[in-house]
Amino acid sequence: MQSFSQGKLKTSQDWSLLKEQNGIKIFSRLSECDMIEGQKKLVYSFLKIENTTNQALSISFDHVLAFKEGCDGCVPNPECAVVLSIPGNSSLEADCNINGHILSRIVANPNLLGGWSFEKTLIKNLQIK
Repeated sequence: MQSFSQGKLKTSQDWSLLKEQNGIKIFSRLSECDMIEGQKKLVYSFLKIENTTNQALSISFDHVLAFKEGCDGCVPNPECAVVLSIPGNSSLEADCNINGHILSRIVANPNLLGGWSFEKTLIKNLQIK
């Protein structure tokens, strides 16, 4: 697992639409999660995927994190790849209750000194079948 650290990031309970294609909507948000007792909360990029069609769909994409210093996942990388099936008229989302969920990636660990400065979450190489 790769982790990054920097100053305070703006987290939210609200989802922001990242991409919409062929009945699939992909949203993101940054959330703090209390993962280790006695340590500062970790910041994650969470995704939510909605299938607005009546049929089950298989999707694949890269969950990319862009930083001022570089990009994690801009070059295809198995750690950033997401492959899943989603039933018609349903949604899937990551939250703090599922550590290592396929729809989450760690953005910052404020317990570490230094690190990269997060800019945004990106979706690359989206394929829907």
